[in-house]
Amino acid sequence: MNKDEMYRQVGEALHLGQALELHIHVLISVLNDNFGSDIEQNGLIVKDDKNTLGRLINELKKHASLDDAGIKALKLALEKRNYIAHNFFNKNINAFSNQEVYEKTMIQLKADTKTIAIATAITQSFMMGFCEALKIDINDIHIKQSI
Repeated sequence: MNKDEMYRQVGEALHLGQALELHIHVLISVLNDNFGSDIEQNGLIVKDDKNTLGRLINELKKHASLDDAGIKALKLALEKRNYIAHNFFNKNINAFSNQEVYEKTMIQLKADTKTIAIATAITQSFMMGFCEALKIDINDIHIKQSI
């Protein structure tokens, strides 16, 4: 059992979930007359938004035509991200004391992380395309900090 590996894998999954949120927020910003964001000389300044990933996905559906595969990928990523963020450790407490449970848990965790990564890659591709079309350097997308 390697607790560090499990923590690292959870961290990776959550990081991908946050990237997915940012990508969707940027896409909505572009599709919805900037969604409270500003395109400035320094790049795209995205409003700090407290919407959940689920709400952002629903908002994206209003402004973009997604096929069934795209909707399914986002929906699955949302389910996996929410499970990992809110229930993973409580539901897998025995993975820290039982090798067999640990191994099964890690297999599922890696599969769930891959599901989130797929949706993140899809949204990143669209985001990069829009940024290229609008001549926004992807490195110049920032979240407006609240003071």
